[in-house]
Amino acid sequence: MRRVFIVDRYKHPALLRFTQTKVMFDANNVYTNWCDDIVTVDSVDAVDQPGIVIASGEFVTTDFRSRTWDWNQHHVAIGDMDLIQFDPEYSYLIHERPPFAHGSKQLYIVENLYRTVLQSQRLLYVDNTESYTPRSYHDRVLYGLASGWKTLRMARDSEFDRVIVYDRNVRQLEYQKDLHSRYFIPDQLATGKATVGSITVPEDVKAYWKTWHNTQVEFRLLDLFDSVKLEDHSVIWVSNVFCYEPSIFEHGWEFCQAAQHRLQIANPTCTIVEN
Repeated sequence: MRRVFIVDRYKHPALLRFTQTKVMFDANNVYTNWCDDIVTVDSVDAVDQPGIVIASGEFVTTDFRSRTWDWNQHHVAIGDMDLIQFDPEYSYLIHERPPFAHGSKQLYIVENLYRTVLQSQRLLYVDNTESYTPRSYHDRVLYGLASGWKTLRMARDSEFDRVIVYDRNVRQLEYQKDLHSRYFIPDQLATGKATVGSITVPEDVKAYWKTWHNTQVEFRLLDLFDSVKLEDHSVIWVSNVFCYEPSIFEHGWEFCQAAQHRLQIANPTCTIVEN
């Protein structure tokens, strides 16, 4: 287990959430896959396990991550020269202007994060950023996100009794509902809105479209951060819902991980698929 401990030295919840977010995502908002878990502690003395110890308000740079870390050892790295320090007096709220100098690394990192968080509220995901590996499931119900083509492909490669396309984003859900209602799928999507992913429809999707259009699909507004009880013996594709940069920044790492744990506890017979 590659674990990062964050000493909550300022008792500043928003600064702590910012630090947690940027442990998992770099300055360009790309998932780093550098560590597996984050633990918040009150002091260095509270850490008695292997891992890397930093403090709230410290940004993990590429140079820092690129070192050959022995995750089986205990490393106290607070104040390290390859950690960028952030002002604890700032609110770290999107509506308040950052106090960092023009052209500074701090300003670039914060503004880039804010931009991603704001865009996440209005973008349509017409494609999947993650790869798809065909797999056959033997469960009754598929709960698939309304993002891209993966839910269609999962339904195609297994024999589910029911398919439920869900999302907590109303616009994303309505977009997929409208798309599913079309008898023909074009070579390219004319969304007319800001999108993520290629608007070119993949050949395998076009080949399966008639069957997908004729498949009975329920479209459901659903937030997995609620304590939801889903149908037994279901496959639940959650993608990166619980390791999503805007969610970590809004709620914190522990909140997101607890929500994932609650989902599994509430649905013990279900298979949760993250990628």
